[in-house]
Amino acid sequence: MIIEVVQNNGNKYLRLVQSIRVVNKDGYKVSQKKVISNIGPLSRFDDGQPDYVERLKKSFKAGNPLISALLPYCSEERPVQSYKFAINEGSPDCFGHPRLFSSILLERIIEELGLRNLFSSYKGFTKINFDVYRFAKLLIFGRLLNPASKAATVKQNDNYYEPVLDDHNPDNVYDTLSFIAESKDRIIRRMNTSLVKKAGRSPEIIYYDVTNFYFETDDPDPDILDDEGNVIEKGQRKMGVCKEERKLPIVQMGLFMDDDGIPISIETFPGNTLDQLTLRPDLKKNIDDLDFSRFIMIADRGICNYMNMLHLLDGGNGYIVSKSLFKSPKAEQEWTYDDNGYTSVSADFKYKSRIMKRHVNDKNGNSRTLEEKVIVYWSRRFEQRSIKENKKFLDFLEKLEEASAYFRITSLQAKSLRKFLKKEYVNTKIGEMMASSDIRAYIDFDKVKGYKKALDTIRS
Repeated sequence: MIIEVVQNNGNKYLRLVQSIRVVNKDGYKVSQKKVISNIGPLSRFDDGQPDYVERLKKSFKAGNPLISALLPYCSEERPVQSYKFAINEGSPDCFGHPRLFSSILLERIIEELGLRNLFSSYKGFTKINFDVYRFAKLLIFGRLLNPASKAATVKQNDNYYEPVLDDHNPDNVYDTLSFIAESKDRIIRRMNTSLVKKAGRSPEIIYYDVTNFYFETDDPDPDILDDEGNVIEKGQRKMGVCKEERKLPIVQMGLFMDDDGIPISIETFPGNTLDQLTLRPDLKKNIDDLDFSRFIMIADRGICNYMNMLHLLDGGNGYIVSKSLFKSPKAEQEWTYDDNGYTSVSADFKYKSRIMKRHVNDKNGNSRTLEEKVIVYWSRRFEQRSIKENKKFLDFLEKLEEASAYFRITSLQAKSLRKFLKKEYVNTKIGEMMASSDIRAYIDFDKVKGYKKALDTIRS
């Protein structure tokens, strides 16, 4: 027996029904609903709390219904029904379908994260006239269990043990997306608060990284300006350094993640924002106000400039950043290459460290002194991997050194060689060496005139 909601003269009524098998006029057995009890109008029993019907159904199944009139139908004395089924070995039916567990496990997680109350409360004082929480829940189920387009996800409604949505307009899924986008910060804040209070989340390590994604459009988003030309809101899709080397507008995205691999927050920035300029705004908005104990943030060196590091230290936290040896000052490279001071863990690994003081300026231009522990290591496995990854280029450099005067260089190879070029050039005719800054290129305007003349001929 199940509880269902039906429409009666424009009002919602509750009734208890049971599915029975009957023989139709053609002699076939078909399923048909039998009304066991007409409970009454929904308005009579609704307690005003979110998802009353859903809670009523669960309480009825648990044998402790919210409506006392349903208690006799939960009696242990009701006839026990027997079910018989057969499964062939190797059949796909032997494996659990998502509908058998999604509503039990995932829905409980969503509730514990505080999302049901959040969605329901915001629906209460807005003009939303559809069940935004259930649409959001269906989108979460679909994303985790059977990813598809948003329209296809709504069609998965009946794939679960209990349909997530009752009577609904499928187009409301797009309204739900708009609501989620507008409420993103509140949703993230509620989930983080629930994880701290209920799951005891207090990460000792927080990871941060930045990536970007491009859009198939030629025109970047314009900035919104006021009457005086001041920027009110920056456009998101801007030209920047694309990770996939596309010459298209991009959006920057920063992600914080805790030491259990659970995301803390996600934030987007205009595509022309440098990676290092995303960290402090993201920390202020999503991390600083969380009830975390001291943590260590791990990120790439390009993200952590000293102003970002000072922000972390002033909050009582720390940082670990990776740094390329090639981009380190010459003095640090020489210290690294010096064999003195290394501690050998094994024949395949050694390391050394030292404390360094650095004098930096904070955001107000004030000079401050930082003490950092610098650690370098050598690993035979890492060395062999690096040699293997760069073998082709190393072979090319060796051949170039042997016969540089006769070696043909491709445009791709020339790009790779730029970092090895000296700043001086040699005039091969007179053997004189000169600095590249002293050399200037000139445009042949006679060739420019010929180019324009050819274009005019083509147009005519």
